[in-house]
Amino acid sequence: MNADVLWADADRFPPSDDDVRRVREAGFGFVPVDGHEVATFRRCGRDAEAVVAWGGRYDAAVFDELPRLRVLARCGAGYDNLDLAELAARHVVATYVPGGSDDEVAEHTIGLLFAVARKVVASDRAVRTGAWPSSRDLAPMARVRGSRLGLIGLGRIARAVAWRARALGMQVAAVDPFQDAEVFETAGVQRHSDLPSLLEWSDWVSLHVPGVPGGPPVLGAAELAALRPGAVLINTARGSLVDTGALVGALRSGRLGAAALDVADPEPLPPDHPLLQFDQVVVTPHSAAFSVPALAGIRRQALDNALAVLTGHPPLTPIPAED
Repeated sequence: MNADVLWADADRFPPSDDDVRRVREAGFGFVPVDGHEVATFRRCGRDAEAVVAWGGRYDAAVFDELPRLRVLARCGAGYDNLDLAELAARHVVATYVPGGSDDEVAEHTIGLLFAVARKVVASDRAVRTGAWPSSRDLAPMARVRGSRLGLIGLGRIARAVAWRARALGMQVAAVDPFQDAEVFETAGVQRHSDLPSLLEWSDWVSLHVPGVPGGPPVLGAAELAALRPGAVLINTARGSLVDTGALVGALRSGRLGAAALDVADPEPLPPDHPLLQFDQVVVTPHSAAFSVPALAGIRRQALDNALAVLTGHPPLTPIPAED
């Protein structure tokens, strides 16, 4: 019986003709499916030895429907949606694609910053309704040059953000206990020893740390209360890093000046969600990583990983073993 490569979420992330050709030329069946529901895997996954995974939670309920699974190839750098312990217990190789969209996420972060600073979304909405807002209508508007950007985390993406922000004349600082002094110095980023001091210092706060399934949020009510009045929160990392209820409260009280979010908890946000009732909130649909070259490269490397395992070779980028 031939093995299949099952491509999940094909409705949102369709495979290219080249992706399909590569799999079939390697001697495997190619099965694209919409979504990532357990019922979908029950219907289509009995012969799947590889799954190319985008969004959704992958846990025991899913793996029970994939009895032949040998490799789960995650399309992206984050893997908090994978139950790694369960995969290890089933001797399934888990892979990911680190660095595939660092530039895109960094650019999106800066784009969200400008969307808030220059009231781009509010202005566009007003003009489309026939209005022509004055400076009074759009006040307050921020000057980006000289303002303070605080980064929570100083990994690859945060450093890419810092490089762009410094080019704009921003002051940049970060907190990251896992990076040494040389990393901060090379990036030209001031180091803060703790989160409260960074929050108090920053005009803009941007999150760049991985999500931890079931872990506490990095920014809860106490942390949001520690922000300087009128500060802006940017999140292109994971929605679970911020306590959504506390975020709504901080916006409602005016303590938080605005929020620019590419990620949310939950996703997608329902149309009646409280976050969507604020004019000072800008939301994009978890699209920061998207670009034609980034998605092509991510698809290619995920398939490289899957096909390597299926043909008896080690994967290029296995997910690091948990400590």
